[in-house]
Amino acid sequence: MSKSILIIAWGIVSAAAASAGEYHVDTTAARMVKFISDAPLENFDGTTSRIDGFAIIPFDTLQAGTGYDSSKFYFEVDLNALDTGIGLRNRHMRENYLETGQFPFAQFAGRISDAVREADSAFHLTIAGGMTIHGVKQPKSAAILAAKEGSRYHVRGQFPVALPDYKIKVPKLMFMKISDTVQVQLDFYLLPAAAAKD
Repeated sequence: MSKSILIIAWGIVSAAAASAGEYHVDTTAARMVKFISDAPLENFDGTTSRIDGFAIIPFDTLQAGTGYDSSKFYFEVDLNALDTGIGLRNRHMRENYLETGQFPFAQFAGRISDAVREADSAFHLTIAGGMTIHGVKQPKSAAILAAKEGSRYHVRGQFPVALPDYKIKVPKLMFMKISDTVQVQLDFYLLPAAAAKD
């Protein structure tokens, strides 16, 4: 992953981390980002485990209407690692459409815009900010569930991404038909920063 970007971002938010819970993506646990294309004649998924990033979320004090201002998150996905199950399709997607040689990462950064505590250890969160794909940044919001499991939070969510919004040409070749809008699924763990550094 782009560690230099992450290091710079962590430095920027270090002051906020002192007063709020800082978490990093647990890179030792199972991670999954899936892009689901549901085109009329063909359905396929592109999947990768290469997600990294951090979040500053005051889970201990978070409740509806409060605790949002101190929250921050930054996540990035290595698009070169996307696998659709067919090598030729992978190459065309990376080289001709996502142009990963020039734009290797998808990035999502922002803060919490809404929170509902489901139980003492689970939160339905709405996160909002900017998503950058193919060098184009667009506003994006997403609903996620963060459920505590031991010292970690299991994060899951799904949201749509319209490829034309990011100036990605949607291929119509016989062997590769992609819908204009793909569904993005997230499934990963956030680990307290102190534990992540141990």
